[in-house]
This record gives sequence, C-alpha cells and structure tokens, in this order.
Amino acid sequence: MVNNRWANASEDLLPAPRQLTFVVCETSIRFMFDRIKRALADRLPLFLFVFVNAILQTLFYWVQAGELIRVVKPLPNSRDELLFYSYTCTLFMGFALLLYLLYLASVSLVRRRGFDRVAHAAVIGIEALLALLIVVDYKVYLTLGMHLDADFIVRSMRSPGFLDNVRLGWTTWLSIGGALVAAIGLQLGVWRLLGEVERATGAGRWRATWIGAAIACCVIVPAGWSSADYGQRVTDEGSLVTDALPLFGRFVNPERLQNVLRPLYPAPNTPLPTIRRPKQVIFVLLETFRADNITPSRAPNLYRFAQRPDVLTSAHHFSGGHTTEYGMFASLYGVHSYHYYPFLQEQLSPFPLRVLKANGYRLGQSSSSSVRSWFMGRFMFTLFDEWREFTEGRTDENDERQLAFARRFRDARRADKKPGFLHIFFTATHHNYIYPKAFERHRPVLPEDYNHLMGDSKLLEHKEKIVNRYRNSVLYVDSLLGRLFALYHDEIERGEVLIVVTGDHGEEFWEHGLMGHGSTRFVNQRIQVPLLMLLPGQARRRVFLSGHPDIWPTLFDALGLADRLPPSRYSNGRSLLRPLPADRYVVVSGTGFPYSNRRVCLITPRHKLWLVKSSLKLDRFSIMRQSDLDDRPLEWPRSEIDALLGRFVSDLQRFLREGER
Repeated sequence: MVNNRWANASEDLLPAPRQLTFVVCETSIRFMFDRIKRALADRLPLFLFVFVNAILQTLFYWVQAGELIRVVKPLPNSRDELLFYSYTCTLFMGFALLLYLLYLASVSLVRRRGFDRVAHAAVIGIEALLALLIVVDYKVYLTLGMHLDADFIVRSMRSPGFLDNVRLGWTTWLSIGGALVAAIGLQLGVWRLLGEVERATGAGRWRATWIGAAIACCVIVPAGWSSADYGQRVTDEGSLVTDALPLFGRFVNPERLQNVLRPLYPAPNTPLPTIRRPKQVIFVLLETFRADNITPSRAPNLYRFAQRPDVLTSAHHFSGGHTTEYGMFASLYGVHSYHYYPFLQEQLSPFPLRVLKANGYRLGQSSSSSVRSWFMGRFMFTLFDEWREFTEGRTDENDERQLAFARRFRDARRADKKPGFLHIFFTATHHNYIYPKAFERHRPVLPEDYNHLMGDSKLLEHKEKIVNRYRNSVLYVDSLLGRLFALYHDEIERGEVLIVVTGDHGEEFWEHGLMGHGSTRFVNQRIQVPLLMLLPGQARRRVFLSGHPDIWPTLFDALGLADRLPPSRYSNGRSLLRPLPADRYVVVSGTGFPYSNRRVCLITPRHKLWLVKSSLKLDRFSIMRQSDLDDRPLEWPRSEIDALLGRFVSDLQRFLREGER
C-alpha cells in the first residue's frame, strides 16, 4: 500500500519539471522577442540605411550589367542577364539583411553604455568601405577582367612582396584615401537624412519595419532561388559569364571542381644518366615578355642573338600559363603547368635539375622579385646551391645587381672547373614597367607612379603612354641581356655554353578589350612568348610550334642524353632538335587549373581550342572557343576535336593519378 501511494505521488509530480521547463523557455522566448521587437522599432533608421545602401549597390551593378558581361561574353543571352540581375540583387540584399541582424544581435546582447553608438559607427564604416570596394572592383574588372575576389588576386595578396609586385604609386593610394573619405561622408549624409524618418513615422515604426523586412524577404527569396538555379547551370557548363559576377567564386568550393591528384613523377625506374658532354647552361626568364618584342627596334640585342647560326627559335612558342608561377614551373620541370598544385602538395623538385645535380653541376638562381614566396613557389628552387633575391631597391636596379651575381657565379665555375646551371629572372618589364631615365626613348609616357584607379576608359586614353613605358622597359632588359652575352663571350665563342631565353607570360594592351595578364584569357598577347636557344654545334633552326615543356628535352638532347633519357619519362615535351609530328599540340593552363580554375587551352599547328573541365575527373571537357593561331574564330571538324581530346585526356594521366575525394 505504501509503495502504491508513493508511486501515485510520483506520477503527480512528474509533469512539474516539464511544466517548469516550458515556462522558463516561454518566458525566455518572450523576453528575447520583446527585446528584438523593441530593437527593431527603435532602430528603423538603421534598417532603412542598410537596405537603401543595398538598393543603390544593386542598381549600380544593374546599370553596368551590359558593360560588365560583355567583358567576357560579347553576345550575352537572356539567361546570362537574368543570372546577373538576380545574383547581384541576392548578394547585396542578403548582405544588408545579415549586417542588420548582426547589429541587432550585438546591441541586444551587449548592454554597455555607449555601445549603441559604436555599433552605429561600425555599420556606417562597413557600408562606406563596401562602397569603396565596389567602385574599385568595378574599375579593376573593366581593366583586368578580374574581380577583387578572383583566386589569382586573393592568392597574390597573400604572397609576401605583393605590394612590391603591383607597385601602386602615391597617386593611387591618394585616390583610395580620398575615395574612402568621400564614401564615409556620403554614408553619414544618408544616415542623417534617414534619421528624420524616425520622427515622421511615430508609433508606426514597428509596422513600417516589418513591412520593409517582408518586402526585402520577398525580393531576396525569389532572386536567391533564381541565381542559385541559373548559377549552378552555368557553373556546370563552365560559362564565362560567371567571371562577371562579384564574389561568385567564393560561393563555389574549389575542391569540388577536381578529385585529388597524386603525382607520379618522373616515371618509375627513370635513371639519372651521366652527361658525357657537359656544358655551362644559362637559363634566362623574362617577366611579362611578349613574343613580338624580338625586333631590331624593340630588342636589338635579342634580335641579333636570334640571327646567330647556332640559335634555335620558334615561330609560335607558348608559355605554360598566363602567370609567373605557371610559366616558371613549366619551364623548370618540363611538364605542363597543370601539375603545379599536385607537385606543390608533394614538394617535388624539378627532375631535370636532379639530373644536373647528379652530374656535378653547381646550380645558381637569382631574381629581382620574391619568386620563392610567390604562390608558395619555394618548392621549385630547393635544389639550387646558390640563390639570391634582389628586392631591396628599384626593380631596374635589382635587375642590374643580377649581372654582378652572374659574374661571380661565372668566375666561381671557372675557378673550380665545374659545370654550372644559372637561372636568372629579370623583372623590370613587369607592370609598372621600370627603367632608368636614359632608356626613355619611346615617348610620351605616363609617370611611373600613375593612378591605377583612373578607370579603364581613362587608362585606354593613355594606352600609347602605357605601351611606351613597357617598350622602354623592354629596351632596358634587352641591354642587360646584351651585357650578359658579353660576359660569357669567350665561352659562347668556344661553344662551351648553352643559353635559353624565354618569357614567363605576355601582356595584353587592350588588343582584346583588357589590360594585363592575370585573367584567364588564352589570347596570344598573354601567353605567346619568345624562345631563343643557343645550342653549339647545331645548325640554325626555326620550329613552327613549341611550348615550355619542350625546353628541357631539347637541352638534354644537345647534351647527349636523348637516347638514355627519353623525354616521355620526365616531360610532356619533345626535343625540338628532332622531327616533330604534324599532329602535336601544346597546353596552356589557367591559373589554378584544375582545382580552382577549370579552363585550359590546347594549341595545334593550326588551331587553338579553349576548353572547360566539366566533371570532377580529368576526363570530360566542353568547348568554350575555337580559333586559328592568330585568335580569329575558326571552326574545325568535330572528329579532329574528339581525337585531340582523347589524346589530351590520356596525356593527363602520364604523371598524375586521380583518387576519390
């Protein structure tokens, strides 16, 4: 009986904890709801402030929509335009909503005196900074074809020496500072104007706030659905229109573009053979050096060098990519530049340099920029015995210092009677195109520290002045090469030295509507560079088509290693001293391919084929553009395209193995 009485009592008491929990939760929810309700009602001006900004930001991009899309797609369709409008609306309305909710959360949780004003100032500052970034992003995109969030720009900004490489002058920084002050002043004016709404709305503030929030949600939800739907479709198709969408790449997980790649380099059981005819090797890489610079007026020393009876040249030579790290990688390793990130992950050193090292070569490297830290590129240079980066002064002065380094390296090799490999990277031809005053032979020119943010239309008005700066820097670097050749004159005349001169990439000057080289565009001005190879004992030769991976097979052929070290075991290239197949092709990769960039270009003796990878694996590609070697539109038979794609997919597996995520 006692046990039953206690059991019944326990049953009566059981609901009490549940009821207490319910009461506590209900009270807490009501309390928080009342707090948020009061916050919403009391802060109508701030609500209006962030959403008025969102409307203005969206309208800014809508007004410029046609201009922005045409940078990448001259003939956009209705789906492209709908995606642009819905995406930008979602982006800025969503940002406004997020900013407002963060503000409400902060002022509701932090009840310190004066914090409300601090939060107001923070919101105003954020909106002012966003307005500045939007204007800068717009100008940068129209000039370079890249938004500020582009993978290339983000990775560049993370690399030490970024400011040294972009070389922004005081006028640019003054413009940025002035624009930021103006943006803050404008935002304060908008804030004060909207503050008057608080007195005008009176008791209806709460209703007005919720009506505004409902309208915002009614705009964001369908716009967000539309941009997500169309965005997914054009992403899967690899459409260029996604380049026109700010921050679009930040919402796409780069890792989902490609399965994991593991390198298999060189091929198993590849030997390190003995070089029986060792010679000095000088490898000169020129920053931002276009192929059309090799003329008597633009680069007289290089032009004369190209006329030697023992120099090999190429009518159409292409870098491994349109940026420094990809161009340098392909030239040092002898493989296509899409191996860059898998090799970076495994920290693999260049096999050709291992061969030289095994044969007693002393390896030296110098640069006038921070190439070892640029895009985490240190792994490419671990085998060098001597290296020096000259970055403490002006670029032209640093390039001059590299000649002294080359002299010391030469003298040391003469003293120890050992062969040497010297790698030199001249960078005065990089934007802003730096040169001593004595080389200012092409005029007029813009000042060295001109304002980069004057806008594409203004810059285009100064095209001649910018191109003249570039040509003057080419003249200067050419003079340094003349002095370098003179330094090795005796060895050259005795046939004791091999010399390679090429570029890491080119530079566009609005030939196709943009400036620079960072955006993934496979036009000749960005990717076609010169190739000059001094090969003693070989007759003068001019090949029709070549790429950076061909350099090492050609050098090793000249050193007598071709029979004992077949290029296919360590390289994607071929010896240019041997007959080349009529159906050969070279590859140029977009920076980040295949992980954060799905675009690649195949170049044959007759065609250029722009492709986009359309699966997680390296097995399916869609065609973006077809042209001839001069970038003129040219369709070619589908059967030939399919055959080329089949070979390309097979070649992709030579030094890479795919694994599931």
